[in-house]
Amino acid sequence: MNRLRQVGAPVLVMRGEPERGGLLSAEGTAAMRAAQAGVREVRFPESGHAVWEPDPRAYLDALAGFVAEVEAGLSPP
Repeated sequence: MNRLRQVGAPVLVMRGEPERGGLLSAEGTAAMRAAQAGVREVRFPESGHAVWEPDPRAYLDALAGFVAEVEAGLSPP
């Protein structure tokens, strides 16, 4: 997490559920948030590691929304 403190840009964490094969837990995301204020999380409860499955539209919408917020200057650095 020390390197995450050095990131000067907003961070999007997209995570699936560990029970479905996701690699990042809620505690892992909380540690990222503690390390860097700009971390935003999008959780995909029906997904595992491949967060775009089974709903690629939800994945793309989350990604596009984050990019739009960054471009508009709405996400913290």
